[in-house]
Parts: sequence; structure tokens; C-alpha cells
Amino acid sequence: GSGGSVHIETGSILGLYTGVISVEGGDGDIYRGAGGGAGGRISVYHNTTDQQVYYRGAFEVHGGAAHPRAEPGASGTAMIRHIGKSNTTMIIRNGNNGVAQFPLFNEIANRGKRLPASSLSPSPSNVTTYMLFDQSFDKEQYAVNSDSVTISVGMPTNKTLLDTIRVFPSCTDASDFRLTADVDNSSSQVNLTSNFIQMSSGCINGSFVDIAVNRNVSRVYVTFQRRSTTWKSAIVELEFFVNSTGPQDRYRFLELDAARTWVITTNTSLHIDSLRVLDGAQVGFIRGDGSLQQNGINITVDNLYGDYTGYVHIGPNQYMNVIDTYPDVPFNSYIYNFGEMSVPRRSFLTGVEFFVTGILSNISDLSLFNGGHLFVGTAGSVGNTRLAGGLSLANLTVNYGSLLQLYSSSPAHIAGFTLNTTTLTVLAGGTLQANARLAINSLL
Repeated sequence: GSGGSVHIETGSILGLYTGVISVEGGDGDIYRGAGGGAGGRISVYHNTTDQQVYYRGAFEVHGGAAHPRAEPGASGTAMIRHIGKSNTTMIIRNGNNGVAQFPLFNEIANRGKRLPASSLSPSPSNVTTYMLFDQSFDKEQYAVNSDSVTISVGMPTNKTLLDTIRVFPSCTDASDFRLTADVDNSSSQVNLTSNFIQMSSGCINGSFVDIAVNRNVSRVYVTFQRRSTTWKSAIVELEFFVNSTGPQDRYRFLELDAARTWVITTNTSLHIDSLRVLDGAQVGFIRGDGSLQQNGINITVDNLYGDYTGYVHIGPNQYMNVIDTYPDVPFNSYIYNFGEMSVPRRSFLTGVEFFVTGILSNISDLSLFNGGHLFVGTAGSVGNTRLAGGLSLANLTVNYGSLLQLYSSSPAHIAGFTLNTTTLTVLAGGTLQANARLAINSLL
């Protein structure tokens, strides 16, 4: 289970390095493939004076450990508020016994809402809920002693906007599969996969394949065929995700998101004096009154500390102003469409990755070091520009082992990318990569 909560109001909080205040999540049952519970919440309000020895012990908010094939629990939060100085420190840390813990996915997927089994109409009639639609991967599967089998699944309406189909193949009866569908209220079937997806490399229990659809669908057809006559034609689980209509829907359906820490506020602005994101922890921000899509949040962080393993997510209509970082830029980040992060004018991405389809602003001198990776999509911008696909930097350096990746999901994208800079340096072993048109202009 998840950790509990500890709330402390005190004149002073004192203690040495061996002290521990803990709300850690419970470990999962590793013998049954279970995930870990999330960490809990700690809040401390104090007025410790400079003459006193402030508490130097640990705040343990990490999630519980998990089976190697499952997901550990997300970090909880420790919020320490000095009343007299009006200073707030927030700690998000997911190290469990000295081991950093990571979610299954770094990106917050924009795949829509998972349909419940009760809204589906499978055929033939012996395709039951407990076989294919109950999110159970180790006890039941739909298996037929035949070379090939086709089942169909009716959607809730004749024009259900189907975003993604998630297919869980059988590991005991390896079977290739293909997908077709009745789309746009038509009886003619359209291929969702060009051919059979081959399960030639084996699989791990719980493995899945996501198939992007993004069309109005009335019925889906799944054909699976065994790879050996000694096996059955089988499939373990099917999941259908619907109603993701655009980039601003990314934060609408978070109930199935990976192990992330969510800071919830009912205010339009949030100020954190010191934010620490450590040991694989991931943090996102959301409006607790449900108005994220309309009003967003302005977040100011005076100092952001990290150990290069944590992630900060900036969603649609969110703006984060990071005034100072230590050391370098010590965190990874996803800045999604219509989101913006402002970082110090001179920034070093050392061994961290930034994925930008929103705006990465204020930066003027950018250096990528030791595996640093900056991904910019065609909707993203970096530096002194808000032009989609634009980068405007006084100085840009890509060092050995680092990558600046300019990526378009449509390489024929006419606008492409524009890089305006005074000095561009790509050292041996560094890579500047673009899969669409790239114009490089001098700022001089």
C-alpha cells in the first residue's frame, strides 16, 4: 500500500544525520509480479533559528519496490516551510535503500481514456470479459487450437474516436497478430496494421504493443495465428483508448499514468523556494479544481536541485520559471505542447534529456555535454523565439556523445526547422540531427 502522512508544527526541528521521518510506500509482492505503493506526504512548519542545529536527518518519501517486470511506487513529497523566513523546500525523491526507482514510461502519454469492458461488444460469444478485458495477464488468455482465429470487438458507438489499441500477446502460445477495423461508420474494413506483427523475439509476461489508430471506428477485428502447430492461436489482453482529440488532452486522463508525483494546487500560481528532484523521481503539476485546460498554472522555482536522474513535466497552459539550478541543469524534462519552461540564460545539459514540443525559453548559451540530449519537435521552440520549429541562441555547443535532435513526425513538413545562432560548435562525437528541412542562419 501507499505511505501515510505526517504533519508537524513546531518551534524548532532538530536532529542529526541518523534521524528518519518516513512515509515510504510498501513493497509489492515480488513473487506475484506486483508493483510498489506510492510514497506518502510529509509537511513540516517550523521556526528553527540560525543558532540551532537544524534537522539533518532524512525525509523518506520513496515509493515501494516492485517485481522487476512491474512498476515501483512513485515518490511522495516532503514540504518543509520555515515560518519566519517564509521559505519553502519541496523534496521529491524515489531512492529505495540507495537504489533509484524509475517508472515504466518517462513521457506522459496522450492516448486517451481506457474503455471499460462493459462498453465493449466482443464476438464470438465465448470471448468473455475475464479472458481479454479484465487487465489480468497471468491467469487467462483466449486460445483456440487452430492455425488462425479472428475475433471482433464492437465499440460503444458507430463513430468512436479510437486513439490507441494495446495488444498483450501470449507468451505461452506465441502468435502473430494483425488488426483491421470498420471506420467512419462504413462496413468496409481498413488495415490498422499493414501485415501481421510477428512475435519472433519472444516476450515477457505483461509485454504489450501499442497500435496508433486516431480514427472513428465502429468495430475492430483482431486476427492472430500461431507460430507453431504445437501451440494454440492465442492472445492475452486487449485495451482500447479513446477520445484524445489534441495536444491539450494530454493531462485529461491521468488515472493510468505511470508512477509519477503530482503536485496539486487550486491556485493559478505556485512559488517554491527550493525544489529537489532526486533518485529517478518524476514530478508534474495539475490544478485540483479541474480547470487545468482553461487557466493553467504559473510556477516559480528559485532553486532547482537534482542528481541528473529526475524528471520535471510541464503540461499544456503551464509556465515554469526556473531561476537557478545546481549543478548545471541537473534534471530531465518533458515540455509538452502549449507548455513553457524558462531556464537560466547560460545552461549546460550534462547527461540529461529535454524533450521540447512546447517552449524552452530565456536560454541564450546552450551546451550539451556527456550524453546530453535535446529533442525539439516541429511545434517546439528554444531560446529567444516562439516560432514553431525555431531555435535562437547566441551560442550553441554539441560536445562528444551528445545529441541535438530536430524531429518531425512528417519529414515532408515544409516549414521544417530554423536555427539562428552567432556561434555553432559541433565537436567530434557530437551530433546535430534533423529529419526535415533545416535552415541555419547567423545572428550577426
